[in-house]
Amino acid sequence: MKTMRLVAVVPLVHRTFPVKSTGGAWIWRSHHVPIACRRLAHRPSPRLHGVWSRGCKRTQSRICSLHGDGDSSGSSMDEVVASVRNSLRTNLVEHHLNLLHETHEDELRDPPVVVLLLAVSGGSDSIALLHSVLRSVESSVIDDERTLCLKLGVVGDEYDVPCQVHVAHFNHEQRGENSDGDEMLVESLCRESGLPFHCYRWSDGSTCLESSEVNGNKDVFSQNTARRWRRRELKNLLSDLVPSKGHAFGAILTAHHRDDADETILLKLLRGSHLTNLAGMEARSDPFELGGSDQRSRMLGYFVKPCLELRKTQIVDFLTSNSYEWREDESNSSNKYKRNKIRNELMPLLSEIAGGDEAIHTRFRNLEQQSREIGMDLALRAQQHLDEMNCDSEFRLDANGRFDLAHEEALHLWVSRATCGRLCLAYDQMTRIRGQILMHPTRLQWELDIGKRWRLKRNGDCLTVSREGQDDGTDLVRPMTWTVHPSRECYSEGDIGPDGVELAFDGIAEGSPLVVKRVKDIGNLSFKPPWKENPIKITEFLRGQRVPLSRRGEAEVVCLVPPEESPHILAVYVQNSNHGEGAGKWVARSRDNNDSFVTRILMVRA
Repeated sequence: MKTMRLVAVVPLVHRTFPVKSTGGAWIWRSHHVPIACRRLAHRPSPRLHGVWSRGCKRTQSRICSLHGDGDSSGSSMDEVVASVRNSLRTNLVEHHLNLLHETHEDELRDPPVVVLLLAVSGGSDSIALLHSVLRSVESSVIDDERTLCLKLGVVGDEYDVPCQVHVAHFNHEQRGENSDGDEMLVESLCRESGLPFHCYRWSDGSTCLESSEVNGNKDVFSQNTARRWRRRELKNLLSDLVPSKGHAFGAILTAHHRDDADETILLKLLRGSHLTNLAGMEARSDPFELGGSDQRSRMLGYFVKPCLELRKTQIVDFLTSNSYEWREDESNSSNKYKRNKIRNELMPLLSEIAGGDEAIHTRFRNLEQQSREIGMDLALRAQQHLDEMNCDSEFRLDANGRFDLAHEEALHLWVSRATCGRLCLAYDQMTRIRGQILMHPTRLQWELDIGKRWRLKRNGDCLTVSREGQDDGTDLVRPMTWTVHPSRECYSEGDIGPDGVELAFDGIAEGSPLVVKRVKDIGNLSFKPPWKENPIKITEFLRGQRVPLSRRGEAEVVCLVPPEESPHILAVYVQNSNHGEGAGKWVARSRDNNDSFVTRILMVRA
């Protein structure tokens, strides 16, 4: 390994100094409060292209890279740095600014500062990311104040964004002195570059993990547990670093590259992932909120992978051509972990069979693109089906007996939502459900165990999901949609609202015990509709009103409950099956015209 020569750096807006964290690890803290967004002399341009780059008086001082000023020639440097800059511009800055313009256009008077939190392990990938960001950051003077700017443009197309840069390192303490050596390298780079350094150690951080995350043994190290630990600490740190004003936002940068994405596709294939879920990695995650107070409710953060368009060979060429030092984790050469075995054995074999690295990478990229397109198309059609159902409590099957891929995707989404994310249907379970529906179209009532104590039940043309020991498909008792009140006198016209309905009955004494119940709770009692001479069973009445079989038990009725007697049905709410859950009408029992005594009640939607 070549010896590094560290170039002196002009001090930035804040100096750093070493302090000990609560866990005893040395970290580098900012001497001053992080700079908030500074107002420029000009107003932002209405277009995002080139916003906030004019009006900046730049100094010649900048964060220098190692062995040069960051402008060294060479295709490796151009490819790596340009790719990182382009990803940060399109996948992070422009995306977030567009989001801000949609929601806070009138408030955007100052350029928002972006806080970049780099996760740097000391390996080749993260070291390349660190140097690429350093080459993209310049110390400038804005409104007579020195600040950092992220330079994401090219000559003639300037695109500067105020920024703060921090580095986080995780010492997993699994490799003895080698783990400490990684930490020392990253710390020295941060010290010489003037970047705040935040170090976390497994022996400190693992004590904060839930027992369920480590199977009750907090001394046990696993890749999944360590990954959750890193993500949690990174999000917490970013939340502390992002200023709570000026629409500032933050991003956690990780150094995943294209080879990692291809390995992820192979892992998904081996795990049996659905065709629509074969994409490797996303360049940007969905935004997550930073902090829990109302004041910070608009502060957003992202996970961003700026190196995702780069190959491992490009990264190594970039490092070697610039004589940058990095450290190799010897555990990467071990086939103990499945991903390592894919990287070290399977990928080279596939590359040889396919005709070279470029050929196999192209096939993976094409597969990923096809998976995304199919997934987007199915998701759109599935959501349309769910919107047409307009009902969350049950899944309605197609009246013509069709159950295609769009219906499968819709059912998959509905089950996940109906179980609050506690159940995700596996493909073999979906195959069982599809076979049950298509091979037995005349079986209108059946039940399937779909795993984790959940069961799927068909009743007519509807499917419901419930857990063992629950009858209504949820862990909570569904509240009544309607409430009954004895008279209209208790309410003013404004209190009734558009869903208030007045019903009249004869032969009911004032103050009689009237309640709202569901048909399934009272049994198949008799009911006399106004157009019938004799009473009929309530289920027969609902069938005549074309209420689906699966919804008849949920129908709400107004009952008179005399002491020590069976309830008497006075009115039934008939829901229109072709519309939403709120569309329907009340049908009161037949009145005796010879009886002049009338009791009126008011039905109000809960």
